[in-house]
Amino acid sequence: MNPNFTYAQYITGLNDGRGIGIIETRGLIDIPEALALLQESKFMVPQTINVVKLWFGAYLKWLLNSPNGKGEKLEKNNHGTNYDLQVIDFAQFLGDEILAKKTIDEITLPRLEIQFDEEGRQPLETARTNSWDYVNMNLDGWLKLARLSENVDVDLWNKKNAKGSGIEAAVKWLLPYVKKQQKWPYQ
Repeated sequence: MNPNFTYAQYITGLNDGRGIGIIETRGLIDIPEALALLQESKFMVPQTINVVKLWFGAYLKWLLNSPNGKGEKLEKNNHGTNYDLQVIDFAQFLGDEILAKKTIDEITLPRLEIQFDEEGRQPLETARTNSWDYVNMNLDGWLKLARLSENVDVDLWNKKNAKGSGIEAAVKWLLPYVKKQQKWPYQ
């Protein structure tokens, strides 16, 4: 597979691919973790890990420098969250802790201001159709980002925006709906 998503969400006659298609590769973050678990296996050949790292390095370079990647970086909703997640995860996989921390500090942390209101609701996601799926997808991304941020000494679990909200508030806001104590009022 080519290490890019240039033609992601291509629509004949409308575009040659869109940056928002990058969200389709969010599952790739499972590969570095799987390789870390398999690293000690007698069946895992070190050359395999090296080749995979080369591919992820090329893909990360594409994410950071391509027009599609640059566009996705600017997305304010779950697309931006999942862009950050991929950049940080792949940077850590490749041993680039500086890029991982810089991404958290300069891109991810400012997203707290945009994505969570004072209650912990995610207004950009609740405004969408299929809002339940988007709210949960975005929060899943934030939980994974919080775990990755620990590797570079950032406590994203307890970070709060100017409204006093963050991941904890978002989880608490969602719980009554998860427990079926309240009916989901959004599309």
